[in-house]
Amino acid sequence: MKSVFGRLVQGLAVASLAVGLASCGMMGKKAEEMACPEIRIDRDTAKLTSFTPGAGQDITDIQFEGQILAFNGDCGWDPKTRTIDVKMKVLFEITRGPALKGLDGQFQYFVAVPEFYPSPAGKQVLSVPFKFNDGNLTTVNVRDEEVRIRIPLGTDKKSSDTPVYIGFQLDNKQLEFNRKLNR
Repeated sequence: MKSVFGRLVQGLAVASLAVGLASCGMMGKKAEEMACPEIRIDRDTAKLTSFTPGAGQDITDIQFEGQILAFNGDCGWDPKTRTIDVKMKVLFEITRGPALKGLDGQFQYFVAVPEFYPSPAGKQVLSVPFKFNDGNLTTVNVRDEEVRIRIPLGTDKKSSDTPVYIGFQLDNKQLEFNRKLNR
């Protein structure tokens, strides 16, 4: 069960992330066209618990846990192509679990623009390696390489019409586990 303080901190973090890229440059065009799109982190994919394959979901079966801590970036408006170019880096916190063999691992996360689903351009899945450099270290922060997205607006759209989502790429069991925790 989460403490009230923990929920408050998580809620504030998600709220601040939602407006994190809202300060793009505006050079003579309508502000709503050129503003950075809203970046959203769905609470069901904001965390990852990786269990040992074939094991249960007991605390002793946890290889590692992860959460999205923050992201930073910016965007630019190209009036000739009517596109918004978004650049961002995502920061993750990974906590070692008792079932992790060795000092390293890997996870995946996604950057998605639901408007373009089911086109492959609508979602990028990225792999991120991590390593605990010391056997006694239980938590590491990992920042991924810069992700770039080009969002075409056409003539009838504003950037606010096209939110971008980031989250951990979860399998069905992991997603259900998170949903149970979030109830």
